[in-house]
Amino acid sequence: MNADSLKMFYSVVEEGSISKAARINFVSQPAVTRQNYQFEENYGALVSKKGLSHFIRNE
Repeated sequence: MNADSLKMFYSVVEEGSISKAARINFVSQPAVTRQNYQFEENYGALVSKKGLSHFIRNE
């Protein structure tokens, strides 16, 4: 886990969308998806759920 992965996860949560997070961070959508997946794997839990059109925080 590094600061970039945490920043990217935070962007996804704040923007509510992987696509928006990718756009504002100037990276590809697959790169954001990969980092989000690795973040979830490192913590052994699902930290977000894909909604109908956006990501929502998992309580």
